[in-house]
Amino acid sequence: MKILIIVTLIFFTGICVAKSQHDWMYYTIDEIEALKITAEKKERLKDMKYLSWAKRFLLNGDTSMAKVYLNKIFDKETKVLPLKRRYQAIISFIEGNYEHSYQLIDTEYFNHSSRYKDTCPLKIMNLLAMKRPAQFSQEVRHCKKINEQFSETDFLWPTYMTYIKNNAKDFLAGESIGKMRDILTSKDSIKLWIKTGLYINQEKKLIPYILEMSEDLFKSKSVRELLGITFYRQGKIEKALNFVEDIDGPNAENLKAAIEINKRQYELAFGHLQLALRRKKNSFNALSRIVPVALYLGQFKEGIKYLEQIENTRSLDPKVMMLKLAFHLLNNDIPKAQLQLNMLDAYFVGQFPLHIEQMKTMIGLAKFDNQEFIEGASRSCQKNDGLGCYLLMQSMIWENLGKTLNRKESIQGNELTNLDDYKEKRDYTPIDEPLLLDQRDIEEMDEQFIVIR
Repeated sequence: MKILIIVTLIFFTGICVAKSQHDWMYYTIDEIEALKITAEKKERLKDMKYLSWAKRFLLNGDTSMAKVYLNKIFDKETKVLPLKRRYQAIISFIEGNYEHSYQLIDTEYFNHSSRYKDTCPLKIMNLLAMKRPAQFSQEVRHCKKINEQFSETDFLWPTYMTYIKNNAKDFLAGESIGKMRDILTSKDSIKLWIKTGLYINQEKKLIPYILEMSEDLFKSKSVRELLGITFYRQGKIEKALNFVEDIDGPNAENLKAAIEINKRQYELAFGHLQLALRRKKNSFNALSRIVPVALYLGQFKEGIKYLEQIENTRSLDPKVMMLKLAFHLLNNDIPKAQLQLNMLDAYFVGQFPLHIEQMKTMIGLAKFDNQEFIEGASRSCQKNDGLGCYLLMQSMIWENLGKTLNRKESIQGNELTNLDDYKEKRDYTPIDEPLLLDQRDIEEMDEQFIVIR
């Protein structure tokens, strides 16, 4: 019976395979074309879904997840590919890779008059970051000309940036702030006006005009966030807090955290910064504040997590690498600390600054590696580090200082000494030194070798 079933299955499978191989014989050219269009439509809908997810993550500041979904879209000539390139250009700009961002949109396709108006603002920002003044000014002129009819803010932002680039003294001194306010009416232009004042550090010139703003503007959360920052910079903390107290956006949470840090309320500041990063994962203001707060609170694992987020965009920044080394060391994760030290060794080519030499010394102690410990302590001592010199001296007393420090039994007497004990004046009894050789005996021995001629 089993044999019959197996033979039957093989027979029908063979028929199905044979049929599938010759299915196209039964379709007309029009039917094949229709199937092709249906397949392309399904593929395009899938790509659009990936684009939608990438956009969602990009708006939330999660560039890593946005890249995951963009990479699912194949690089083939379809209507979706230009959108993928634009999103990739935005991600590169956010991550500080300005050259790559510029190259992605500086193509014949994007420079076409029908598309240039959408991509030229990003090109301007990249040129500004890359410090190419001639190209920047030229791009601003072209972009302003083609966008004037579409811009709700009269394309003011690039104009202001041009003033800053050209070092316009009156503008930088805030002399134009009052004149600018008189011609601004829309919410977007008011926001741009406030941002410009903050950018050139002339927030004190903004405050007199704030009371003249319409009541509707004070209902805007984004405007209130900017006003909160304006008053905070002027030291008016309570007013700043009043503007953002009921706002839960990343900028508001960052401002609340800054206020709590000034009050030394580090636990509250830590909570606000975590909320800011939940709203916007790549908020550099939040990341740069939360790392030292995590260090102060002893939240070493959290600190490492946030440092890794910074490292995604600044992977070769030695300061980030050094901080990561310190956090791993404080978290007592010696293998990861050693790995980070090896990376820094490649970066500095063995010529470490003092604080890395100090951490290298601690890693040597923790690993009971006398060679690494003595090398680190010696170089620290050469850089006039008192602790390094002290540890180097102790290495001459103890065979392996790392193991000695790790011993559980007591290695000292009952009396513990500290720095104050060394400062106290004490009377010491001279040590009786036994006389091994009498000086007179030495002189007699010398006389035997004196020959008088």
